[in-house]
Amino acid sequence: MPAKQAAFFIAGVIILLTMNSPSVEANPMNSDRHFDDYTRVASTEGVYRFKQQSSQSEPFISRPLTNGIHSSCDFAFLIASVKVRFDDARPEESIAEENRGSGVSGSSTRRTITVTSTTADREENGPATPTGTTAAGTGTGNHVRGENNDHRSWTQWLSIIFVIGVLIVIWRAVRRPRFVDEQPERSNAQAQAFSKRSREKPPIYPLNIAIKLKSGGDQAPQQLNGLPLKPLFGPPNSKRLDQLIARARRNDPDYEPPDFSLWFEVQTPAGVNADDLAKALREFAQVETAYVMRVNVPPTIPEDDPRDRRQGYQNPAHDGIDARYAWGFLGGDGANVGFVDLEHGWNLNHRDLKDAKITMISGVNKWAFSHGTAVLGEVLMVDNTIGGVGIAPAAKGRVVSLWRTSLDPKTYDAIHDAAANMSFGDVLLLEVQEDNPASDSGEWPAEILELNYQAIDLATAAGIVVVEAAGNGNHDLDRYVNPSGKKTFNRNSPDFLDSGAIMVGAGSSVHPHTRLGFSNHGNRVDCYAWGENIVTATTSYTGKSNTEYTAHFDGTSGASAIVAGAALIVQGIAQAALGRRFSPRELRDLLKANGTPSATHDDRIGVMPDLRAIITNNHLDLVPVPTDA
Repeated sequence: MPAKQAAFFIAGVIILLTMNSPSVEANPMNSDRHFDDYTRVASTEGVYRFKQQSSQSEPFISRPLTNGIHSSCDFAFLIASVKVRFDDARPEESIAEENRGSGVSGSSTRRTITVTSTTADREENGPATPTGTTAAGTGTGNHVRGENNDHRSWTQWLSIIFVIGVLIVIWRAVRRPRFVDEQPERSNAQAQAFSKRSREKPPIYPLNIAIKLKSGGDQAPQQLNGLPLKPLFGPPNSKRLDQLIARARRNDPDYEPPDFSLWFEVQTPAGVNADDLAKALREFAQVETAYVMRVNVPPTIPEDDPRDRRQGYQNPAHDGIDARYAWGFLGGDGANVGFVDLEHGWNLNHRDLKDAKITMISGVNKWAFSHGTAVLGEVLMVDNTIGGVGIAPAAKGRVVSLWRTSLDPKTYDAIHDAAANMSFGDVLLLEVQEDNPASDSGEWPAEILELNYQAIDLATAAGIVVVEAAGNGNHDLDRYVNPSGKKTFNRNSPDFLDSGAIMVGAGSSVHPHTRLGFSNHGNRVDCYAWGENIVTATTSYTGKSNTEYTAHFDGTSGASAIVAGAALIVQGIAQAALGRRFSPRELRDLLKANGTPSATHDDRIGVMPDLRAIITNNHLDLVPVPTDA
C-alpha cells in the first residue's frame, strides 16, 4: 500500500507540473533497422545511418531547450510533453522540402521536431525563434507556432492520459507477485505457436564458418579464395582431443574417431553475409561441407520447501517421473554423480542454488541467465526450507558455457572440455539448439551440426551420459535430410547416425501426456517429460536477482532437465546397489523401457521415465535410506 500511495503522489505532482508547462512535439529519428539480422554481421551502411541519425538527435537529447522553455519546466517537459507525430502537418505548419530525407529505399520521410511556446512564454523568456531555424538548434527549418489554446488543451489531456498509463503500469508492477500460483493451462494451439513468439535474442558477434575438407586430398591449403584457414583442432585443443579419443577407445573398442584434422574455420569479413559465404565455400571442389557457427536461443521457449508440492513432474507415474519414491533409496538423490549443464549463462548465487556449490568448468557466463538458472533449479535446488527441491539435489553440479570467449561460441568445444573433466557415468545436459545447415530453419537438435555430432559421439564413447534437448522447431526428424541427402535422424534409414545421446521431446503436464506442438519429434527421440508448467528457480534478465521463481518454465529445455535428473537418480542408486554405473547406452535403454507412453503413437516423443518401475524391475531397491532411530 505505501508503494501505491507514493506512485499516486508522484503522478499528481507530474500532472500539476504539466498543467503549467509548454508543450513540445518531438519525432524520433527514422526507425530503420541498422543491422541485417541479429545473427548477421552489422551492415556498414546501416551503422553509418545509425551514427548519422544519432548525431542529428543528439542536440535534442543532450542540450537544454532554452528557446521558449523555462528551465524550471524542463523536468515536466521531458517526462510528460513529448509525443510522436509524423509529417502530416497542420495547415499552419510549414516543413522545408529539404527536410524530407530518405531511408534505405529513399521513399520514407524523415520525422521532424517542432517546439511550441505560448505568447506569455515568449514575453518572459525572450523573442521567439525566427522562422527557418529550430529551437533545438538542429537546423531542420521548422517554424515556431504562436499561441494556440486548443492545441495547448489537447496536449495537456494527452499528458494526463500518459500519466494515467504510467500509473497503471506501476500499480500492476507493485501488485504482481514474485511467484504465480495459478498458471493457465496452455492450449495445443498456443503450444504450436510457442516457437513463433518473441524471445530474447543472443548478442551480435563476428560469425565464423566451419569448413570440412574432403579426405584423401593434397596438403590442406592455407586459404580459400583469399580467406585464411585456421585449424579447429590445433594446439592446445589437439592434446585434449587425443586424450579423449584414447579414453573412448579403451571404453568402447568399436569406437572409430573421425579425422578431426580436416576441420578448419574462417571468419566472415565485415559486410559479408555469412550464410551466402558458407554456400559459396561449399562449391569448392576440396570442401565437403561448410556452415555458419552461430548460437540460437535456448530450447525453452511453501511448506518445508514451499514449492516442492507444486513440482508435479516429481509425482508418481503416470503424472511424473516419481522422483520422491527414488529418494527413499541410497543414492536416489544423485549423490556422488557428476552433472554438467552446457548452455549460455546462469545465476549460481540464487538462494536455492548457492549451497549446491556449483562451479564453472570453462567459458564465459554471458547471457540467458534466467534460462540456465531455471534448468539448474529443476535438477539441483537444495532442500533448504526456502523454495523448491531439485530432482537430484545431491549431485555434484557444474556448468560449462558454449561461449568459449565473449565473442567465440563453440558448442562442440564446450562438449569436449566438459567430457574431458567428467567421469564414467556422469551426466552432461545439452541445452542447445542449432540451425539446419541445409536450409534457413532453426531450432533443431544440437547434433544436426556435424562437429557437434562428432563431439557427442566421442563423449558417449568415453562413458559420458549425454542428455540432448530435441529442440522447439516442431520438426519431424524422420523426414530430415542432411546436406549430403541422408536421413541421419531416422532409425529406419540405412544412413541413420546414432550419437548415443538421450534425445528428449516435450509433452503436456497433464496425463494423458500429448506432444506439445512446438516439440521436435520422430523415432530418434527417446524420452519426453513435462514441457510446460514447470516450477523452478529463475532470475532477472541481468542474472542478479537471487530470490525469483517461476511456475511456467517450459520447452524441450525444461523436459530435458527432468530427464537428466532421472538419469542422475538411476546412476546414484546403481552405484549404491550394484557398485557400478550404467553405460550411456545401457542407461538410455533403461529409461526407454520403463516409462509412461505419450497419448498416441503419432506423438513420436518416446516415453517419460518411471523411476519406480526402473528401480523395481531392475532390482535396484536393495539399499533403502536408513531411517532415524
